Formats: sequence, structure tokens, C-alpha cells
Amino acid sequence: MFHDGSSSRINNSNGSLKFKTPTRYDFYNSDGTESVALFSPGGSCQLYYENVKRIETSGIGATVLGTLVSTAATVGGGVTIN
Repeated sequence: MFHDGSSSRINNSNGSLKFKTPTRYDFYNSDGTESVALFSPGGSCQLYYENVKRIETSGIGATVLGTLVSTAATVGGGVTIN
């Protein structure tokens, strides 16, 4: 881990880079006032846009909070929506 004069960097050039925690991984904007992503070991993943939760995973799949925009989607047993 180092600072190159303009950016802080984590550089791993061999094998996997692994993060371990018994609790939640929290990612925030640069001043710590807005959530970007939260990851709970064995639990949900949450993604935020402008500090508003937009996607959350659960034991049955994922929930999109807001509008889902896609060029196509396959639902269930191969039903495709275009």
C-alpha cells in the first residue's frame, strides 16, 4: 500500500488480494458522508447511488429499488422481455 503523490494505491502482483472481517465492509465517498457500497459476510450486498440504496441482494435474489433499465432480460423459464 502506498501513495504516489496524487493517489493512494493497493498493489498486489501475486495471487489474490483478500479482505477479511467478521463484520461489514463499508465503502464511503471521500469525505465519509455518503454510502457507496456495504457488504455483509454471509449476508446482503447493498449498492448506493447519490447515497440512496438502489440494489440489495438477499437469500432469494436481488431487489432493485427504483427503475431498472435494460436492453433485454430473461425471466424464469427462458421468457425473454425485449
